[in-house]
Formats: sequence, C-alpha cells, structure tokens
Amino acid sequence: MSGEIDRYPVNQLPARYDDLARSAFYKRMEALNIKPVRIGARSYVNAADVEMLDELHRFIKGGGSTPEFVEMYGINAPAVQEDPPEKSSGLATISSDMVNLIKGITAEIVANLNPPAEQVNPLAYYRFLEEAVQGKWELKSSEIEYLLKQSVPQNGAYGQTFREAGFVFRSVGRRSGGEVAWLVSKD
Repeated sequence: MSGEIDRYPVNQLPARYDDLARSAFYKRMEALNIKPVRIGARSYVNAADVEMLDELHRFIKGGGSTPEFVEMYGINAPAVQEDPPEKSSGLATISSDMVNLIKGITAEIVANLNPPAEQVNPLAYYRFLEEAVQGKWELKSSEIEYLLKQSVPQNGAYGQTFREAGFVFRSVGRRSGGEVAWLVSKD
C-alpha cells in the first residue's frame, strides 16, 4: 500500500481553493461532471477528481475560465446511461467522459512534447550577434545564414569580410565540416 489518500471529504475541499464559496465549488464539480460517492453521512471524491479540480483552479487563477477548461479537456455533459447489455464480460465500461478526459490529457502531453512554433522576436538575432561580439565567438557560415536568413560568401566572393545589420563578419579560417569561420565585430 502506498499510503496515498484516495478519498477526500467534499465538505472540506472548498477551503483547499482559497476558501472558495461552496456554491462556486459545487458549480465547478458539476462542470467537471464529478459525482461524489456517499459513504454513511459524508460525501467523498477520489484523488483523480481532486487533481482535476486542482488543475481547474490553477487554470482559473491563470486567467482562464471554467468553460474554456471544460472545452480544452473535452469534458461533456453527463452521458445518459443505457440499459446494460444482457451478457456482460464483467469488465467495467469506460464512460465517454473518461474517454474524453484521456483524449484531452493525451493532447496536452503531445502538445508539450511538440510545442507550437514560438513567435520569434524579429530583433532576437541582434542580441545573439551582440553576444557573439562580446564572447569573440567564431560562428560557422551555416549559423550566420540561419540568423540573417541569407547566404554567406563561402569562397571569398566578398573578400575576407562582409557587413550586414551594423555588424562586420571577418573570415578567420575554417570550422568543422570545412565551413568558413567568421569573427563578428561592430561596424
């Protein structure tokens, strides 16, 4: 046994979320389709439900809304229960809400593994070139081409130096793979 708690009393949870009003807490539970389990006189939710409530709370504190969160995770309204089939395998069926939750979590994981292309600051290459000047870095032609989005002279087409964007690029030899090495300085 791991010692982790898997049941949380519902009446104690609003305090967990900055003393959220009970009515607001129950609206969140309803939006997430969380159904407490009654044991004796008390109602409980499991650890997965609390984690979902925690995520929703962080999302709202970050400026989001409950409907946005529900949409993002694909949480649907409670599904209508159908009559059970006459013959059952004995295995529990997975509700469509659980399937949608799993799909939403999977989509988040995939999005974090392959983040969308970040919007690049069009002036970021100036900062990099400033660092190259300060550090006296010898940049490869391919690195400069990537930064400037233009080809770089390889065989002395401009001589040993060329200028671009207020910087002077001076050929200082060769780097790995036979590429020309360039020392960057300020114009």
